[in-house]
Amino acid sequence: AGAGAASAAAARAAASSVCAAGEDTAVGCCGAAVGSGAADATGGWRASEYRARFGGDFDAAKLRALCVAHVRGLAWCAHYYYHGCADWRWHFGFHYAPYAHDLATEHA
Repeated sequence: AGAGAASAAAARAAASSVCAAGEDTAVGCCGAAVGSGAADATGGWRASEYRARFGGDFDAAKLRALCVAHVRGLAWCAHYYYHGCADWRWHFGFHYAPYAHDLATEHA
């Protein structure tokens, strides 16, 4: 758990430093909502990408569900390779994965 926890902590620290510097006000960062504005130089591109990929009604709750499902998928893959299939019925219900920044901040 040491190496994984250290890398997760490093990812959270990096994401926090970006938010603290005011360089990113998009989804899951600094309290801004998904779809709160058009893409701009401050990082709104992520919100625009989520709207384009998942539809205009993609909000913070759906982002959280996407991040949780992605982490469950990573756990499923690890279990599959180290212990065998946990459940053949499980599937990742999205066509796209979340951005690493959102994965780090939403699932912290």
